[in-house]
Amino acid sequence: MEPKTFVLIGAAGYIAPKHFNAIQKIGGKLIAVIDPVDNLDILDDYFPNAEYFRSIEDAKPFMKTNLVDYFVVCSPTHLHFDHISFGLKNNCDVICESPLVLTWNELEKLKDIESQSAHKIYNLLQYRHDPAFIELKKNFDNKKHYLITLKNFSYRGKWLAHSWKGDSKKTGGLITALGYHFFDGFINIYGKPIETKLEKNTNQHCLGNMKLENATVDFELANSFKQEENRNELFIEVDEQIIDLYKSDKELFIRAYQHITNNKGIGISDIEPTIKFLEKR
Repeated sequence: MEPKTFVLIGAAGYIAPKHFNAIQKIGGKLIAVIDPVDNLDILDDYFPNAEYFRSIEDAKPFMKTNLVDYFVVCSPTHLHFDHISFGLKNNCDVICESPLVLTWNELEKLKDIESQSAHKIYNLLQYRHDPAFIELKKNFDNKKHYLITLKNFSYRGKWLAHSWKGDSKKTGGLITALGYHFFDGFINIYGKPIETKLEKNTNQHCLGNMKLENATVDFELANSFKQEENRNELFIEVDEQIIDLYKSDKELFIRAYQHITNNKGIGISDIEPTIKFLEKR
């Protein structure tokens, strides 16, 4: 059997090497990457023979003349809609980093584009494959109402203010950048959001409460650290039980890719409640 082929956009970004590793581990072949930044030494550790293009325009002839099974979107969030559309229109299934898009309108448009193609859109949500979240879903009791605490402190330096990552219009703000995966995990287990209250919502600090059908989530997200030596601190508690997530998400990326390439990935309909939550909060 021929290996699945991949083209990835956003190859110079922080998250891309986790995709390189997952593609390699499942026996796939990354045949090309796209990014205006050309410092891609790390790519040589995985796929040294991959073609390189600075832009989608440069890559168009390659996409038309080569068999590409999956177009992988690791670009900045505000570009996801255009890049997902490009992948579908070039006869590829699309794997997209999270969040898939930021608005319900964009999601609806993607549903239309997908329905007119013979291909699928998959959202890469590695924490749905985390053993801790799987166990929570397994033990879920729809007669109960769960109390959940989420705290995620992740410090990024002064460069953030000058980056697209510091622009809430392009990222969705802290509630998306630091909370999306976890809110999606809770919604997937405890039901659709009913009400969200934000006590504070700035580029540095987000504090609030989300009510789901079967749970209440108190959350705090911040671009800060409590201890100098620990710039990242994640705390999740469900009914006073501390939830320990997988220490390395590399394995979770591999599991996500295995599901996707076996036609069991997380599609648009699976994330509709999460996108609705993002837009209404």
